[in-house]
Amino acid sequence: MKRFILQDLILVALLLCSAKMMALTNNAEEKSTTMKIGYTQGDLTLNVGSEFRVYLKGAIQFPAEYMQRLKGNRITDIRLAIGDKLKEQENDIFITKNLKEKPIYTQNVDRLEVGWNEITLNTPFEITGEELFIGFSYIAQGDVTSLDGGTDNNYADWLSIAQSANEERSWGHQGGGCLNLQAIVKGDNLPQNDASLFSISAKKYAAPGKAFPIDMIIRNMAAADINQMTVTYTIEGQSPVTTTIDGISIATNDLGIVPLENIIIDESSIYDLNIKIDKINGMMDENDSDNTGKVERIFCRDEYTNRKILLEQYSTMLCKNCPSAHLTIEQALKYKRDIIRVVHHAGYGTDDLTIAESNDYLFFFKNAMGNGSYYAPAMMLDRTNMASYGADNGSGAGSPGPAFFVRNSNTSKLIEQSMTSPALVSLSIDRKYNPNNRLLTVSAFGEVTAENVSQLGGDNICLNIVLTEDSILGEQESAPNPDEYYHSHAIRKVITSTWGDPIEFTGNLFHSKEYTFTLPEEWVDKKMHVIAFIANSDQKDPNNCKVYNADEIDLIDSNPVSLSDIQQEKQELKVYSNPSDGYLYINGNYDNAVIYDTAGNMMRAVTFYPSKIDVNSLDKGIYFIRFNIDSASCTHKFLIVR
Repeated sequence: MKRFILQDLILVALLLCSAKMMALTNNAEEKSTTMKIGYTQGDLTLNVGSEFRVYLKGAIQFPAEYMQRLKGNRITDIRLAIGDKLKEQENDIFITKNLKEKPIYTQNVDRLEVGWNEITLNTPFEITGEELFIGFSYIAQGDVTSLDGGTDNNYADWLSIAQSANEERSWGHQGGGCLNLQAIVKGDNLPQNDASLFSISAKKYAAPGKAFPIDMIIRNMAAADINQMTVTYTIEGQSPVTTTIDGISIATNDLGIVPLENIIIDESSIYDLNIKIDKINGMMDENDSDNTGKVERIFCRDEYTNRKILLEQYSTMLCKNCPSAHLTIEQALKYKRDIIRVVHHAGYGTDDLTIAESNDYLFFFKNAMGNGSYYAPAMMLDRTNMASYGADNGSGAGSPGPAFFVRNSNTSKLIEQSMTSPALVSLSIDRKYNPNNRLLTVSAFGEVTAENVSQLGGDNICLNIVLTEDSILGEQESAPNPDEYYHSHAIRKVITSTWGDPIEFTGNLFHSKEYTFTLPEEWVDKKMHVIAFIANSDQKDPNNCKVYNADEIDLIDSNPVSLSDIQQEKQELKVYSNPSDGYLYINGNYDNAVIYDTAGNMMRAVTFYPSKIDVNSLDKGIYFIRFNIDSASCTHKFLIVR
């Protein structure tokens, strides 16, 4: 009987494999006949222009090497974004081989609206494989030209400005990213499986034997959607690893994040990491010239732990430049993880969302001598002075304190610089919230992963806990709709004291007291976040208040787990111990854990979710380990003997 069952299983497996192969074959044969080409990231982040009436032209460039791959297909449409309302509608689109020569195709456009416009060509343009410029012209007054606010690209930001229609023009490059301009190409001979490794978002540190994430930013250079990708990565001195990533969805010409989650470095040292895209949707990439990337000098040390960056902004409803600054920051954060945002409504007057502590934090615009003045928009990263990396005070001079002016040209680079530093202390939030009486109970715990607390470098290390709220309807100067603007990340309450409460360490461990706070009825608890951070507190020197690590959780779980699910997880979580070998063995999933002695003293915080926990440092006796699972917890008792 067992033999027949085995044969049946083999037959089913063969049928399933055959069906899967047929599906892959059919997908490969079903060619996509439409694709987009262009350089924009698609974000309407930055608008530029002139206060005077000018004749403006813009274009993006496609070199012959690229157009050869599209030879025999046709450009059928052009997509163009407008940043602000055109006061006059005298518009054209064009295609040319040389910006200094007469276009080989022009077409009048009756009307261009704010946002994306899609213009169908009266006559589809046949691609012959030669270099092409695709562009537009209109009469502009005000900030009407739309760019994505990303990385500058000389193929994607050609502009020409003249005072009259017949004036001889010169072309130049406009900073601020890529023009929001694309073309739609149709045909039966389009590339189907081609990805470009646009960039890599990576932290420059790791701990040996522990997984650390790398995010690949991928642009789809073909017609078919990217649904699967095979990648090979090599850590210097280790064997190459090839992995296939499913569940991807990147449409033609779009950018998307593809994470490499389980990269592990074996030993402490400094390493380079090389990445190569091998296959797209199970097929070899059709153009491998843009498939490789490298992360240089990853520092791997036992004491390093993951660090989340605290990004604090200064913005008010009265600030005319603040909406564009918000867009700049959002663009800079688009492909980055572990950034926690707090917005102080201070720096340029006050508004309905200003709290007293935010005005106190204007302290960070100055240095220890009191030099400096405050303004908005502004931001700071981990309350650290970034002047040596290009942060300035809005007038070109280096920022005297941690707060600095928000610039499109360097915000992303400054954030990336902050991401290079590891944490030497872990931090987790423990919160309980009762929606019936709106009572929040919150504490924080963690562990110094360095040899001792003194290696953090501060002399007054404090815990700060705050509440923020998203999507608060209010007013905003210079917003598209000034009377209806939604403010997010707004700081609502500082639960600790203004400058934090001193942390009492037990060895390398700490667990704060419990703080309680009752939320006002007008605050929307489903849109609120609890944020904690550890920082040095020096009320005399703004440049000596470095944030060492931060954490954030929703006040109410955004994807709540049902009680039955939690109970099931509790039942599935098993703890085994051998009283003599000094380890706990965990079978099941959990978020974090804390070990206590019988007196209730916290002995260790566990934040890496291991399946084996080393308790050799504990004296013999009875202990309790509390596992946090989603919004619930469970406790197990264990014994150590020597």
